[in-house]
Amino acid sequence: MRFKLAAFADEAASDLTGQIDAMSRNDVEYLEIRGVDGVNIDNITPSRAAEIRKMLDFSGIKVWSLGSPYGKINISDDFEPHLDKFKRSLEVADILGAQHIRLFSFYGTTDIEPVLERLGKFIEAAQGVGYNPNEEHAFVDAGTDGYVVWALRDDLNTDATSKPVVMVMYAENGKGRMQAFTISRTS
Repeated sequence: MRFKLAAFADEAASDLTGQIDAMSRNDVEYLEIRGVDGVNIDNITPSRAAEIRKMLDFSGIKVWSLGSPYGKINISDDFEPHLDKFKRSLEVADILGAQHIRLFSFYGTTDIEPVLERLGKFIEAAQGVGYNPNEEHAFVDAGTDGYVVWALRDDLNTDATSKPVVMVMYAENGKGRMQAFTISRTS
């Protein structure tokens, strides 16, 4: 099996040329674009995204995901402006060729219902557009028969966006491992 690695390049350099150079030196072909020239991806304009895409295409680098800050707000914050920004980012994702958008699960609550409601609005906004708004959280429980992985919801990765899977990192015999688990509904 051949893995495709994606990286945040803004940790290597803030400018796009430096990011491309770092990725090329390390043979990383896929970018999870989070920021360019000190500008967060959620503030990149469509015209700037087109310029970025040309430079990345010339360098042979593809955008795997928008490393967005969506969902990285308090659950009590006004959600509508946040959702509007997410909707605008769909055009930027399309221009950059990104098929995934990173999401967070909000903070400031232990109640899962408002979190699911807001994540559902992200999913609804992306329906039919072809993007996979990846919710990167799963619940891992140490059960009597070993670890059990629970996805926080079973409709986040719908057939309209992607396959219903969750990627889990874990340690086995002192070594880091990753495994994809299929999400399936049980009673």
